[in-house]
Amino acid sequence: MEFIYRVPGEKAARLLAYLGFIVLVIMAIWILVDVFSGIFRWGFPGMVDWVEVLNVICIALPLPFMTIRRKHIYMTLIQKNLTAGQQRILDIITFTIIFLFSALVAWRVSIEALYSLKNWESMNLSQTSYHQKMLELKNHTLIFLKKR
Repeated sequence: MEFIYRVPGEKAARLLAYLGFIVLVIMAIWILVDVFSGIFRWGFPGMVDWVEVLNVICIALPLPFMTIRRKHIYMTLIQKNLTAGQQRILDIITFTIIFLFSALVAWRVSIEALYSLKNWESMNLSQTSYHQKMLELKNHTLIFLKKR
């Protein structure tokens, strides 16, 4: 077992890893409920959406802990032949690329979220408006048929 240096934020990162495990358990229970709801012909709307969100959270929470412990998956094909200074430069380049990609994703998601808030978009509203349009279409059809 290798010696792990204490770094600031390790306790917080460990807590996030535990929270990731709790989210994993919740996601497993949620999937079981989804499977049994299909068998018994009942269920909650948006089960797949919730599992997708929980999956992202489950993967993202333990990342700081894995990064601090340096136990994440990485390619050693190139790194094993580099000196310590070259490995640091490679780490800086990798972390910069990851940061820029994450910033780009966060920026685009925030724009979509603000757009949705501005237009009051949600699944329930779109389902309601769809059903209202169907009812209006049905009423117009009935009125048209009654006039004939």
